[in-house]
Amino acid sequence: MTVVRLIQGPFHYWFYTILDRVLPGRSAKLIVKKTLLDQSIASPTCLAIFFVGLGILEHCKSEEICKELKLKLKIQWIKGCLLLDV
Repeated sequence: MTVVRLIQGPFHYWFYTILDRVLPGRSAKLIVKKTLLDQSIASPTCLAIFFVGLGILEHCKSEEICKELKLKLKIQWIKGCLLLDV
């Protein structure tokens, strides 16, 4: 899981750095935009990295990893959006 975190860490750093350069400021409107972009781009990407890393650790074949992604990614993403602490 360390490798998964080593991939996710730089992704988050660069994603939020670029996001702040493209949408500078802290107004309520910008916060909503940034949150929507986070939930629509960063969240599914990190969930995919997590599930692929988990599949690799469990020594699953690539077909099994893809099947698990299709099965769990959307459900977990929706749960994450519903439980978002804003």
